[in-house]
Amino acid sequence: MKKKIIVLICFIVLIATTILILVLVNKKETKENTGTKENKQSEQKLNQDGIYSYLIKNDDETYSLILTADSSDYNTSVAKPYYVSNDYTNGFYDEKSQNYKIAGPVWYDNSINYTITKVIIKTKVYPTKTAFWFLNFNNLKSIDGLENIDFSKLVDTSGMFYGCSSLETLDLTSFDMKNIINTSNMFSGCNGLKTIYINRKKWDLSNVKYSDNMFYNTINLVGENNTKYDSNHIDKEYARIDGINSLGYLTSK
Repeated sequence: MKKKIIVLICFIVLIATTILILVLVNKKETKENTGTKENKQSEQKLNQDGIYSYLIKNDDETYSLILTADSSDYNTSVAKPYYVSNDYTNGFYDEKSQNYKIAGPVWYDNSINYTITKVIIKTKVYPTKTAFWFLNFNNLKSIDGLENIDFSKLVDTSGMFYGCSSLETLDLTSFDMKNIINTSNMFSGCNGLKTIYINRKKWDLSNVKYSDNMFYNTINLVGENNTKYDSNHIDKEYARIDGINSLGYLTSK
């Protein structure tokens, strides 16, 4: 009789344990699904039509430029926030040179002498052009969040880092270049730049039609196999990983 009672108790305990495990697993899945749903809703709130920007003041009295697709992210009073459409490229016709000159997006009030040392791309952004995004940001030392640039519709990176003379390293391993048509002046004037890291699988320039002066005056740039800057090779010809049989200015990572 006692043996039967023990067996019965064990059976009841087993059933109770099984039910408890199933309840806990179900709660976990529900929580994960809720989290996924919330993340998706959060992503849907991001504006895919353009980019908002503002400045924040750093402890050393310099400034960081924040780029975001989240319109609710204005948490600063340092500078007036600006909105830039995905295909925005500012420019003007210069009578003296009789050329159309690109000025780049107006991220902030550049009539005031802000010393910008850092750029933070805070959320996913969806540009069709990044042309002259950081034109003459000559105090810029670092860019965080380049991986947040969505490349699915991006076709123009011309002049993107033009004149960023204080940058020493660029990590472009997230750059998927297969749709890019224009890389002209992309690194032009980056005379402090020493290393550009890329992902071999993503760095496909086969569709690039315009690459004039891509590496103009990048005099300190050195490739993976120690190939140094040569003013005779400043277009996309050397925009590749440096190797023994194919000289280039880029480094794999």
